[in-house]
Amino acid sequence: SIYRFGDPEKSDAAYRATLLRSIKVATHETGHMLGIDHCTAHDCNMCGSNNLEEADRSPLWLCNQCVAKVWWATDSEPAARFDRLAAFCRDNGLAAEERYYTSAAAAVRAGN
Repeated sequence: SIYRFGDPEKSDAAYRATLLRSIKVATHETGHMLGIDHCTAHDCNMCGSNNLEEADRSPLWLCNQCVAKVWWATDSEPAARFDRLAAFCRDNGLAAEERYYTSAAAAVRAGN
């Protein structure tokens, strides 16, 4: 249930917050399905959280160590993956996340 994530019909901001919380949980749990444990080295989506406040402070994106595990497990092309994530975020009003993924795609292309 997404009930604890807020009322998405309350406002546009509430919709985006509920959407972001839902995506964070879904992608975090998908990481576990790919065999990725909780991250203790960096602040990333694979860090554990005990409540909504902690979850809100965690980013949607993965740290370099965890994202490399996703690339390996899914045989994905990093820049194209970041481009798709940026487009999704842009289409759904997640501006900070869009900026991150756009920057990450550029860094991958530059070899950084």
